[in-house]
Amino acid sequence: MSEFRSGVGLLAKHLNVPVVPIFLDGLFEPKQKEQIFIGPGKVRVTIGAPVQFRPEQDAEEITAELERRMRALQSA
Repeated sequence: MSEFRSGVGLLAKHLNVPVVPIFLDGLFEPKQKEQIFIGPGKVRVTIGAPVQFRPEQDAEEITAELERRMRALQSA
């Protein structure tokens, strides 16, 4: 998983809506091959609990928290 950029934190901060972390496992290889359409295979979808952030929270702090939660889903 790549490091998160702060844009996701800015969106969460300014839109003031819950963010639902979702981790998709099994799409790395087709993405590396730049495939648009892929054949049958296995993809694991892990959905985390919704997170609500306060508007006064720093966007970098929000980004770090979302990245932490996504990494936790990855190892779940």
